[in-house]
Amino acid sequence: MKLKYPLHNMHDEDSEKLTALICEKILGTGTIIFSKGKDGGKDAKFTGRANNFPSETSPWEGKFIIQAKHTEKPVARCSDSDFKLELKKKELPKLKKLKREGKVDYYLLFTNRKLSGVQDGKIEDIIDEAVGVENCVFGEDRIQLWLQTYPEIVKTLGLNKLLMPFEFYEQDLQEIVVDFSEAKISKEKLRAMQNDFTMIPIEKKNKLNSLGKEYFDNDLKKSYSEFEKIK
Repeated sequence: MKLKYPLHNMHDEDSEKLTALICEKILGTGTIIFSKGKDGGKDAKFTGRANNFPSETSPWEGKFIIQAKHTEKPVARCSDSDFKLELKKKELPKLKKLKREGKVDYYLLFTNRKLSGVQDGKIEDIIDEAVGVENCVFGEDRIQLWLQTYPEIVKTLGLNKLLMPFEFYEQDLQEIVVDFSEAKISKEKLRAMQNDFTMIPIEKKNKLNSLGKEYFDNDLKKSYSEFEKIK
């Protein structure tokens, strides 16, 4: 059975390293990753003839700009309005500047969001029409496939840790219980807090958190076995 890594649990910095390591494989070891900070529209770059992208027989050659867009939302999609807005308002202006300066021939965008075949073409067309550079967008499924192809990347980043079951330590729980017991809250304040407590409808809560049935079925249900341990 093929493993699927919960990429939404990664940190942004590790996501950028993952993107760079993939690019070292498909483009070449000349891939340069930039340090954290203002990226100027790029997280990494490569100049030269690609190893095997988009194919071994017809690899691209030129100046590549590489961007990583990570999200912690487990069910995020490239069709989400926030993603498309960030692309149009934030990334495209920076990419246009790089194009004017002659610093980009190809643009590769990596994201752990779900990417449908229809949305793939739409996003690439938006970038092509706005900037005039050949580009490719890679979603979670394609990244997962690369991790199967290049297991050394998994080892380098320690991605197997993301698959480890939930663990907790009695000392941690003890400290929480003690902290609560030492909290100084008057009976009047406690009574007011209890009276003011209202339960948010689950549908509204899920909407605010951008979660829903897909997340419940694919992620939350897997945690049920841990509830008894915590109890």
